[in-house]
Amino acid sequence: MRSSRIVCAVCALLLPIVVSSCTSAVPGTTGSNTLPSSAQGNGQSQFKHFEDFDAGSFADPTTIDNEWFPLRPGTQFIYEGSTEEDGEQISHEVVFTVTDLTKVIDGIRTVVVWDVDYSDGRLEEAELAFFAQDNEGNVWHLGQHSVEYEDGKPVAAPT
Repeated sequence: MRSSRIVCAVCALLLPIVVSSCTSAVPGTTGSNTLPSSAQGNGQSQFKHFEDFDAGSFADPTTIDNEWFPLRPGTQFIYEGSTEEDGEQISHEVVFTVTDLTKVIDGIRTVVVWDVDYSDGRLEEAELAFFAQDNEGNVWHLGQHSVEYEDGKPVAAPT
């Protein structure tokens, strides 16, 4: 439950960036199969479908230079705010670090991002997330591996 609130908070922070210029997909997932993607040059929205996913459209997937979501190794984004838990405002921080590591997912080499969430100064969740950029400049989220913590100890790993 706590992880869901954290994910929602992170999504709320990143949604304007992602919607304005990036595509996000995990092949084989259920739900809506249409996601927004920026149209080249004119800022208008077009749609991509999971069925259109083609590993061949990723010539240089680890060079992520999208103007709205650049992921250069060594870059770190720190988001600070608060969440509400059991009716109480709690400080919340997300540290999003782009590593120089890569991992192949579904035939595509991805950039590994280390994303760590803290509530009230305590580690709540740490995850490795995998991103790649296609030939059109769209950034794709190709999965993640997370570990949830309570009292500093891992309690779940919902990948």
